[in-house]
Amino acid sequence: MHNWSAYDKLCPIRTKLVDTVLPLLGGRNWQLLREPADAGGFVTSDHLVVLQWSEQKDRGSFYSPSFGLKGTEVVFPISNELAMVRVFGGHDGVVDITPDVVAQIMRNSCFYMKSKTK
Repeated sequence: MHNWSAYDKLCPIRTKLVDTVLPLLGGRNWQLLREPADAGGFVTSDHLVVLQWSEQKDRGSFYSPSFGLKGTEVVFPISNELAMVRVFGGHDGVVDITPDVVAQIMRNSCFYMKSKTK
């Protein structure tokens, strides 16, 4: 039996989150990342979106990225050959990336997929 009461309580919260996050995403630029043919490709899943720091460095355990912080990016693979990234600054367009960048995106994606399924 489905608990509709819990769903009814979550609906207004989700609506408020969408109203908050959409303008933050709208202030970013889209880049389509194209992987090289020899990189092995991106993996897609039900948990596609990764919010991460643009620059990978140790910030301690207190600081985590958020949709409104500069220096962060929202990344999600959309096919075996393509991923989208939403960044503050930069430019819209297509970016050819190296196999190392594909590997970094996949490492981060796998880490976040694993943490969401626990």
